[in-house]
Amino acid sequence: MSMTDDSWHVYALKSGTCIGDYEIERTLGDGGFGLVYLATERELGGRFAIKEYLPNEFAVRVDGSTVSAVNAQNEEPYKWGLDKFLEEARNLRRLADPKRHDNIVEVRQFIRDNNTAYMVMSYEEGDDLEDYLAERDGPLPQKKIEELIFPLLDGLAHVHRLRIFHRDIKPRNIKIRHDGSPVLLDFGAATNEICTKTKSRYSACTPPYAAFEQYSTIISHGAYTDIYNMGVTMYQMVTGDTPPEATDRAAMAANDEDMPLLVDTVRQGYDRNFLEAIDASMMLHARDRPQSVEEWLEIFKHGSSSEPKTMLIANEEPAPPIEDQKQIAEPKRTVDREKEEIADIPAAVTTKKPFPFLPVGVTAAVVASIGVAAAMYMSGPNTEDVVTLAGPPGLHLKEDVRKGETLSAEMFHAITPTNSLEKDVPVAFAQVDGGCLVKNIKAGQIMSWNEVGIPDAAGRCEP
Repeated sequence: MSMTDDSWHVYALKSGTCIGDYEIERTLGDGGFGLVYLATERELGGRFAIKEYLPNEFAVRVDGSTVSAVNAQNEEPYKWGLDKFLEEARNLRRLADPKRHDNIVEVRQFIRDNNTAYMVMSYEEGDDLEDYLAERDGPLPQKKIEELIFPLLDGLAHVHRLRIFHRDIKPRNIKIRHDGSPVLLDFGAATNEICTKTKSRYSACTPPYAAFEQYSTIISHGAYTDIYNMGVTMYQMVTGDTPPEATDRAAMAANDEDMPLLVDTVRQGYDRNFLEAIDASMMLHARDRPQSVEEWLEIFKHGSSSEPKTMLIANEEPAPPIEDQKQIAEPKRTVDREKEEIADIPAAVTTKKPFPFLPVGVTAAVVASIGVAAAMYMSGPNTEDVVTLAGPPGLHLKEDVRKGETLSAEMFHAITPTNSLEKDVPVAFAQVDGGCLVKNIKAGQIMSWNEVGIPDAAGRCEP
């Protein structure tokens, strides 16, 4: 989101405009799906940040205050996006109940007015991490990174326990208050869903901080997505530079290449466990990353392996691995090795654990598009509440399925790269307790993630 001191945006509310009990002072920033203002509470005088839902791709300001869809064709996506914006506001408001976390921006209330909605948040004064890093123009000491990031991780753990994910963590969205404490701003979950639903030309994520699954419409997001975003931020704090984008790394992986690990390259006094934890957070596959903040913090404490933990001092070579560890180390995983493992899967499979499955002829499509590559290259994490569709991007139903019904492998045929029905190609529907359908689907329809829900804690699918 770009920042400005003046209300230059063509659709920005004018200074002095009142929204509920708040009076607009000026515009703080704008993005593809809304504007953020600095406002004053008229009765008590406190200052707050107010985010307005105004997706400028399919909405306009019509009379100085009212927001409306550009035309009748955009009415449905505008209203759908508005509902998602309000849903996110309600979820974020829950974070402060019964008490706000000091390192997560507080959503005070949400207001419906002017045919749109507004999210009233605490106004955090200070410098954002992006400017802080630009001023220093180089790596930060480990102690300083820990002072800035670890409080945010505590806040993220709190957020994730409520099944809320940020999805847009980056230095611009981390504010350093005047007292030195950090706070995480501008949750992007609603923006991500709106972009996916409307196929917006605006990006729902920010390269290079975005995880690979954020470029796909068929791979679910989770705590591991936020962990990747935060890991890239920490990588930048350690190296003074940003890594390649996840899509570029996926292309590199097709040639059995990837960016070097920090633990193998950094020689600036960082603790080995610290570097291993950052490396672990930036694994390309979601399933290879820590699956929770708590799991990630354990790596910071104890490292990701049984090797001796040493401090990497400037100009000092890392300790050589123990010979026994060399002998028992798992062979290096390569694209070819994964293909061999996939080829060993029986022809017809129904499983309780996610695994990748590549029908014949799909391998050549890996580099053809992000959607196909995402479906084949990442199968998602093995957790108790994630459903994973393994295979090409789309599964063809061979029988009618009703809302609330649990999905199984027997219900599907595969779709070949040419989108033709291939009855002889087996399909693996990788699952935990099955996916729950959120609407009725007729035989012959192509399945997508828009129709899949998650079972409740008891494994039931609500009708």
